[in-house]
Amino acid sequence: MSVAKVRQKYQVDGTIGIVIKREPPKRDLTYKYYNDGFVKNDYVENANQEDDLLPNTNKYSGRNGIVKRLLAEKCEVCRTSEKRQKL
Repeated sequence: MSVAKVRQKYQVDGTIGIVIKREPPKRDLTYKYYNDGFVKNDYVENANQEDDLLPNTNKYSGRNGIVKRLLAEKCEVCRTSEKRQKL
């Protein structure tokens, strides 16, 4: 069913609605629906634009103190760089 046919079928006094026919002496019931139109939801187009940005990896890629100390390969007690291990 096309939009034009649906509109023609459900149009009541220029708005979308329905008419319920009843036996005389009762009057027909007319229900009119919302007719103020629908505003375009601009939020959807502009939503979460900052989520599409790449994260700042420099903020998290810096080495902390313990990693620097381990990579220095120096003894913190005697300041030598010899690799001696005693078991």
